Amino acid sequence: HGQVDTTSAPAYSNGMVYYQTDNENDVNLFHGVNAQTRTPVFATPSSAPWETYLNPTPFGGTVYTGGCRYGGIYSYNGTTGAQNWFGYEGQYDGWTPSVDGNYAYSFTGTGDTVPIYGQFRMINLATGATKYLVTDTDYKWNGYTMNSAVVLGSHNDAFVINQASSVAGRLLCFGTEADSTDSP
Repeated sequence: HGQVDTTSAPAYSNGMVYYQTDNENDVNLFHGVNAQTRTPVFATPSSAPWETYLNPTPFGGTVYTGGCRYGGIYSYNGTTGAQNWFGYEGQYDGWTPSVDGNYAYSFTGTGDTVPIYGQFRMINLATGATKYLVTDTDYKWNGYTMNSAVVLGSHNDAFVINQASSVAGRLLCFGTEADSTDSP
Protein backbone atom coordinates (compact mmCIF):
# COMPACT_ATOMS: atom_id res chain seq x y z
CA HIS A 1 0.00 0.00 0.00
CA GLY A 2 2.96 2.37 0.06
CA GLN A 3 4.76 4.25 2.77
CA VAL A 4 2.74 5.45 5.76
CA ASP A 5 3.48 9.10 6.48
CA THR A 6 1.19 9.62 9.48
CA THR A 7 -0.74 7.51 11.95
CA SER A 8 -3.48 8.87 14.19
CA ALA A 9 -3.63 8.16 17.88
CA PRO A 10 -5.59 4.95 18.52
CA ALA A 11 -9.04 4.52 20.06
CA TYR A 12 -10.39 1.43 21.82
CA SER A 13 -13.94 0.06 22.06
CA ASN A 14 -15.56 -3.37 22.38
CA GLY A 15 -12.32 -5.33 21.98
CA MET A 16 -11.15 -3.37 18.93
CA VAL A 17 -8.39 -0.80 18.43
CA TYR A 18 -9.06 1.78 15.70
CA TYR A 19 -6.66 4.18 13.99
CA GLN A 20 -6.06 5.94 10.66
CA THR A 21 -2.98 5.98 8.44
CA ASP A 22 -2.34 8.51 5.68
CA ASN A 23 0.16 9.22 2.95
CA GLU A 24 0.41 11.48 -0.07
CA ASN A 25 -0.36 8.74 -2.59
CA ASP A 26 -4.10 8.39 -1.84
CA VAL A 27 -3.43 5.26 0.25
CA ASN A 28 -5.29 6.31 3.36
CA LEU A 29 -6.81 3.67 5.58
CA PHE A 30 -9.12 3.34 8.57
CA HIS A 31 -7.87 0.30 10.54
CA GLY A 32 -9.55 -2.04 12.99
CA VAL A 33 -7.45 -4.51 14.99
CA ASN A 34 -8.60 -7.17 17.43
CA ALA A 35 -7.13 -5.94 20.71
CA GLN A 36 -6.74 -9.39 22.27
CA THR A 37 -5.13 -11.21 19.34
CA ARG A 38 -3.58 -8.13 17.67
CA THR A 39 -4.95 -9.45 14.39
CA PRO A 40 -5.93 -6.88 11.74
CA VAL A 41 -9.69 -7.14 11.08
CA PHE A 42 -10.04 -4.49 8.36
CA ALA A 43 -8.28 -1.64 6.58
CA THR A 44 -10.91 0.48 4.84
CA PRO A 45 -9.68 2.97 2.22
CA SER A 46 -10.50 6.64 2.73
CA SER A 47 -9.43 9.84 1.02
CA ALA A 48 -7.23 12.17 3.07
CA PRO A 49 -3.80 12.65 1.49
CA TRP A 50 -1.37 14.85 3.41
CA GLU A 51 -3.76 15.15 6.35
CA THR A 52 -3.55 13.80 9.88
CA TYR A 53 -6.50 13.47 12.24
CA LEU A 54 -6.86 12.96 15.95
CA ASN A 55 -7.94 9.55 17.25
CA PRO A 56 -11.19 8.03 15.89
CA THR A 57 -14.33 8.37 18.04
CA PRO A 58 -16.15 5.06 18.79
CA PHE A 59 -19.78 5.31 19.92
CA GLY A 60 -22.50 2.66 20.00
CA GLY A 61 -20.82 0.18 17.65
CA THR A 62 -19.95 2.88 15.12
CA VAL A 63 -16.68 4.78 14.68
CA TYR A 64 -16.47 8.40 13.51
CA THR A 65 -13.40 10.06 12.01
CA GLY A 66 -12.37 13.21 10.26
CA GLY A 67 -11.15 12.65 6.74
CA CYS A 68 -11.28 13.34 3.01
CA ARG A 69 -9.18 15.27 0.57
CA TYR A 70 -11.57 18.25 0.57
CA GLY A 71 -12.84 18.07 4.15
CA GLY A 72 -15.30 15.66 5.70
CA ILE A 73 -16.40 13.25 8.38
CA TYR A 74 -16.81 9.49 8.05
CA SER A 75 -19.03 7.03 9.88
CA TYR A 76 -17.83 3.40 9.86
CA ASN A 77 -19.28 0.14 11.10
CA GLY A 78 -17.11 -0.70 14.14
CA THR A 79 -17.13 -4.43 13.41
CA THR A 80 -16.61 -4.62 9.65
CA GLY A 81 -15.07 -1.24 8.85
CA ALA A 82 -17.68 -0.64 6.15
CA GLN A 83 -18.41 3.03 5.52
CA ASN A 84 -21.91 4.01 6.71
CA TRP A 85 -21.85 7.56 5.37
CA PHE A 86 -19.70 10.56 4.55
CA GLY A 87 -20.59 14.14 5.55
CA TYR A 88 -19.18 17.51 4.58
CA GLU A 89 -16.72 19.51 6.73
CA GLY A 90 -14.34 22.33 5.98
CA GLN A 91 -10.95 21.20 4.64
CA TYR A 92 -9.10 21.05 7.96
CA ASP A 93 -7.24 18.26 9.72
CA GLY A 94 -6.08 17.71 13.30
CA TRP A 95 -9.58 17.24 14.74
CA THR A 96 -11.96 14.44 15.64
CA PRO A 97 -15.71 14.52 16.20
CA SER A 98 -17.37 14.26 19.58
CA VAL A 99 -20.51 12.13 19.66
CA ASP A 100 -23.62 11.67 21.78
CA GLY A 101 -26.79 9.70 21.06
CA ASN A 102 -28.06 12.18 18.44
CA TYR A 103 -25.22 14.07 16.81
CA ALA A 104 -21.55 14.19 15.92
CA TYR A 105 -20.06 17.60 16.77
CA SER A 106 -17.18 19.39 15.09
CA PHE A 107 -15.52 22.78 14.97
CA THR A 108 -13.40 23.76 11.96
CA GLY A 109 -12.82 26.75 9.70
CA THR A 110 -15.01 27.50 6.69
CA GLY A 111 -12.37 26.74 4.07
CA ASP A 112 -9.82 28.88 2.26
CA THR A 113 -11.97 31.75 0.95
CA VAL A 114 -11.41 34.97 2.89
CA PRO A 115 -12.94 35.84 5.25
CA ILE A 116 -12.50 32.53 7.04
CA TYR A 117 -14.97 31.92 9.85
CA GLY A 118 -15.32 29.15 12.40
CA GLN A 119 -18.08 26.56 12.02
CA PHE A 120 -19.64 24.57 14.84
CA ARG A 121 -21.60 21.67 13.30
CA MET A 122 -24.13 19.24 14.69
CA ILE A 123 -24.22 16.29 12.27
CA ASN A 124 -27.06 13.78 12.08
CA LEU A 125 -25.71 10.38 13.19
CA ALA A 126 -28.04 8.46 10.85
CA THR A 127 -27.26 10.35 7.62
CA GLY A 128 -24.10 12.45 8.00
CA ALA A 129 -26.01 15.60 7.02
CA THR A 130 -25.35 18.82 8.93
CA LYS A 131 -28.47 19.44 11.02
CA TYR A 132 -27.31 22.67 12.69
CA LEU A 133 -24.51 25.04 11.77
CA VAL A 134 -23.34 28.00 13.87
CA THR A 135 -20.87 30.46 12.32
CA ASP A 136 -18.21 32.11 14.49
CA THR A 137 -17.48 35.45 12.77
CA ASP A 138 -14.75 36.26 15.34
CA TYR A 139 -12.78 33.12 14.38
CA LYS A 140 -8.99 33.53 14.45
CA TRP A 141 -7.47 31.54 11.59
CA ASN A 142 -4.25 29.69 12.44
CA GLY A 143 -3.73 27.37 9.49
CA TYR A 144 -5.56 24.27 8.34
CA THR A 145 -4.80 22.07 11.37
CA MET A 146 -7.25 22.45 14.25
CA ASN A 147 -5.36 20.51 16.98
CA SER A 148 -8.54 20.16 19.02
CA ALA A 149 -11.85 18.41 19.46
CA VAL A 150 -15.24 19.52 20.73
CA VAL A 151 -15.76 18.72 24.42
CA LEU A 152 -19.37 17.97 25.35
CA GLY A 153 -20.58 19.47 28.62
CA SER A 154 -23.27 18.21 30.99
CA HIS A 155 -25.71 21.12 30.49
CA ASN A 156 -26.57 20.77 26.78
CA ASP A 157 -23.40 22.59 25.87
CA ALA A 158 -20.20 22.05 23.94
CA PHE A 159 -16.81 23.70 24.33
CA VAL A 160 -14.20 24.42 21.67
CA ILE A 161 -10.86 26.20 21.56
CA ASN A 162 -9.99 28.58 18.77
CA GLN A 163 -6.18 28.66 18.83
CA ALA A 164 -4.42 31.64 17.35
CA SER A 165 -0.72 32.14 16.72
CA SER A 166 -0.36 35.91 17.08
CA VAL A 167 -3.12 36.64 19.62
CA ALA A 168 -4.55 34.90 22.66
CA GLY A 169 -6.70 31.86 21.91
CA ARG A 170 -10.41 31.70 22.68
CA LEU A 171 -12.61 29.26 24.59
CA LEU A 172 -16.14 29.13 23.16
CA CYS A 173 -19.28 27.50 24.50
CA PHE A 174 -22.16 26.52 22.21
CA GLY A 175 -25.61 25.45 23.36
CA THR A 176 -26.58 22.07 21.90
CA GLU A 177 -30.25 21.92 22.87
CA ALA A 178 -32.14 21.77 19.62
CA ASP A 179 -35.89 21.37 19.37
CA SER A 180 -38.83 23.08 17.64
CA THR A 181 -38.31 26.29 19.65
CA ASP A 182 -34.54 26.38 20.10
CA SER A 183 -31.50 25.96 17.85
CA PRO A 184 -27.83 26.09 18.88
